[in-house]
Formats: sequence, structure tokens, C-alpha cells
Amino acid sequence: MNWFYATKEKTQAGPVDEATLRKLLQAGTITPETLIWKEGMENWTPYSRVFGSSSQTGAALSPTTTCTECGRSFPPDQLVSIGGRSVCAGCKPVALQRFQEGGEQLSAPMEPDALWARVLANGGKVRLEEVLKDAWKTYSGNFGPCLGVTLLAYLITSVPSNIPYLGPILIIPMMLCVQQQMMAGLQWYFLRQIRGGQATLNDAFAGFRRGFGQQAIFMAIYMAVTFALILPFLVVGFATEAFKNNELPIFLGVLLLIPTLVLAYLGIRWFFTSIIILDKGQPALAAMKLSGRAAHHNFGAFILLLLIVTVLAFAGVCAACVGIILVLPYITAIIAHTYNQIFGQEGSIEKI
Repeated sequence: MNWFYATKEKTQAGPVDEATLRKLLQAGTITPETLIWKEGMENWTPYSRVFGSSSQTGAALSPTTTCTECGRSFPPDQLVSIGGRSVCAGCKPVALQRFQEGGEQLSAPMEPDALWARVLANGGKVRLEEVLKDAWKTYSGNFGPCLGVTLLAYLITSVPSNIPYLGPILIIPMMLCVQQQMMAGLQWYFLRQIRGGQATLNDAFAGFRRGFGQQAIFMAIYMAVTFALILPFLVVGFATEAFKNNELPIFLGVLLLIPTLVLAYLGIRWFFTSIIILDKGQPALAAMKLSGRAAHHNFGAFILLLLIVTVLAFAGVCAACVGIILVLPYITAIIAHTYNQIFGQEGSIEKI
């Protein structure tokens, strides 16, 4: 049976047979903590966990147990059992809260580099024509539920911020604690349908049950980056009193173009961050990195996808309110299908 292993440079190597794998351990090329994988294994696992191997010097290793939350190996006396699952001290508060609240039984998140290695091993490429066709099948085959859940999600995320007087105060809290989580949940609802699960209204609110804080962290980072990029434009505008007139000076328009392009690029790189947090259980920074890798691996397809989504949204707006309402579920289905083509169910913490 051929094995693959993660190198020190965080790339995938192999395939090699078991004898070669042991020689690599003895040579110091890999260590007992190196992640390895072969066909049929659900997740990448440390060498020592698979073979109970000896160390590089041949001395016997102390027995270790893997934390079901973070996936790292610890001596048994450093782990506690919560709900039948072994967790380390660092993961204990989260696991205990989930157990007390009777939350979903989720798998431990996969190590991000190992997850990306699995994605690459499966191709990790987007087939846009297939995405558009399959997205339409998902939408048209579940028209009523898809439309209803999408409308509900957009109402929840938009109505409070438009309340007179109170709306402006709610904008930032809504973005951090409602909009981000709701949009992630909406994508999860479509993803469950794509993967053959029985999607329910409860799935659309999954972003509030798990990964809530990480979604807020991601949005906070995005808002901070946006403000940092726009700040020079605002400073120059106020310093030159350019905002006193209704017309935007040419030099300010050029200055504004720079952060606009940068934000567009970051929007492409971080396209799947929200659903990665929810589906893969990754923290915000790891999810942003994984999304960036997927975007880099499919950059041309992502640009084309962005253009298609923009054209669809514009067409919906031109067709008045009814048009945009009908288009939004299709756009969400396109995003979910694109994500599923790249990442699939590799490393998903909730199996469907």
C-alpha cells in the first residue's frame, strides 16, 4: 500500500511503500509527528499514531493519544474524556461547552496543510460549465425552499441596519455578529443539498451554532483592512477640502482606484473563508489561507466566476425587485457548487 507524507516544507510527498517510510524515519527525513495518509484513511494522521513506531534513534516512544478537537498527540494523562471524546487542556473549554449545550457531534478539524494536500491530490480545480449547470439543477429542483431560505437570510441581515435612527448604530454589530454568520449558514444550507443531505431551515443558522467567533474575527480583519486601505483617500480628501464639492476630483478618483483593486483582489482570495470556517472547522486565519490557496490555484476561473455573478446580479437589478430576488438563490448555489468542487468533503467536521 502506498503512503503519502507531509514534508517539512508543508507539501505532500510520495507515494512510497511502508518500508521506505520507515527508512525515512530512521534517516530523520520524517519524524514520529509527521502526518501520513494512504487510500482509505479518513484524515492525515501522525506516523506515531498509525504505527506506534520507534523514534529516529530506535528508542520506544511513549504512548500518545490524539485530541479529537485539535488533532495533536499528547500523553494519555494530559487528556480528559468529555462525552466519550479525548480532548487536551487547551480544547477542554470548547468541548465542554459543546457537550453541555448538546451541540452537534463533529469531527476534529484537519491540520490545514494536510487538508490542502488532500485537496490537491483530488485536483482542486473548478469546472465552471459544470458548476453553472449543477447550480441550476439544485435551485430549480428545490425552488420554493431555496428561494424562501435565501429571502429570509437577506431579510435578517439587511432589515435591522435600515431601521431609522437605530440602523447606523447597528451596522458594525450586525456585520460582526449577524451578517457574516447568516451568509455562512446560507451557503451551508445549499451545501447540504449538494452533498445529498436533508437540508432544513435549521441548517441556515449553523453559523450561529459553530464557528461564530471565528466568523466575527474574519469580518473584523476584513473591516480593518478595508479601513486601512480607504484611510489615505479620506485623509487626502479632507486635507484638500475636496469633499466640499459634489464632484470627485480626478486625482482622488485615481487614489480611490488603488484600494478598490486591492479589496477586489482580497475578495477573490478570501472568497470561501466563511464556508471553510463552518464546513472544515478551521480558525479564521487558517480558513483565509486555505481560501487564498484555492483562489491562486483557480485564479482565472475565479475571475470569470466573479464576472458571471456580477452580470447575474446586475441583470436581476435591472429586472426590478422580483428579478434580484429570483437571482440570489442561483448565485448562492453557484458559490456552493464551486466550493464543493474544490474542497469536497475532505476534512469536513460534519459528515453528511
